[in-house]
Amino acid sequence: MKVKPALTTPLYICVIFILTSFSPSLISFANSISANPFLSVAIIQFLVFLLPTAFYCQVRKIRFFGASGFKIKDINAVPLTIEGFLMYFAGIAILKYVGYFFLDGAYVNTPNAVDASVYGSNKLLVVICLIALPAILEELVFRRVILGEYRMYGGGVAVIVSSLAFAMLHFSFENFLFYFYAGLVLGMLTVVCDSCLPAIILHVANNAINITFEESFLVYIRQLGGMVVFLFALIAIFLIFLILMLSRAEHMYFRKSEHTRAGKRHALESRMIAAEPAGGDGGESGIELTFGKLPARLREVFLSPTLFVMIAYFLLKAAEFL
Repeated sequence: MKVKPALTTPLYICVIFILTSFSPSLISFANSISANPFLSVAIIQFLVFLLPTAFYCQVRKIRFFGASGFKIKDINAVPLTIEGFLMYFAGIAILKYVGYFFLDGAYVNTPNAVDASVYGSNKLLVVICLIALPAILEELVFRRVILGEYRMYGGGVAVIVSSLAFAMLHFSFENFLFYFYAGLVLGMLTVVCDSCLPAIILHVANNAINITFEESFLVYIRQLGGMVVFLFALIAIFLIFLILMLSRAEHMYFRKSEHTRAGKRHALESRMIAAEPAGGDGGESGIELTFGKLPARLREVFLSPTLFVMIAYFLLKAAEFL
């Protein structure tokens, strides 16, 4: 009997959490014995993300590097990614602005495991080590494997669980909402486009902007002094691109499923007829048969004991008990 992802995937995530917890110490140790900090960081990142992922995919028989997960199958994925990019950064700006001025000075930051200053003026190493490599590895893990494992429970469930895991990876209560929001946008792009490539592109852009403009944005919002007009402008931009993105995503999603919709409707009608009692309209029993398994699937995911283990580890680590 094959064990379901609701039990196995949280354990896989816990392994990544544990390795991530030790990565700063490992990086410091590697830097103390190596003259090439880039090589040290690259090795640690591959160790944290790729080693447990390769083992998990081997056990679960997942085609980790299958080309189908990285192809753009619909040209609408390009404008959708652009709209998602603009909506995402407007939302991030809102979170940072509100956090800084309206939540007792709390500032949602994006900490990096390695300070860019260790590379001096070598921009190529900064791009590879702090921008591209973390984005690619994290998207392969969270959107390719974790989200893919939960797809059998529905796209919405897959996006939520993968976003929770992505937010917990950073072990920060203050930044949890920031990373969860990022996971939702990246997960939705992956589900709608049926490809990890848009999420990788957006994640790389996010890392590049954070490293390049993070401090400049903080200085700018300080100069604004909490102007509500600026906040309203950000909210307007966010809502405009959110509506555009959701409209295009809905169009893409339903067009993708158009060729199977007739077959699914026929199967649904057949099951409802089969469940209809003789001489009755069968309406209630048909509905019960069709939708009765949905709550059970949700319970299987969100009441999984291994999911509670994953959450407990995050809480203990974020609270600095571990």
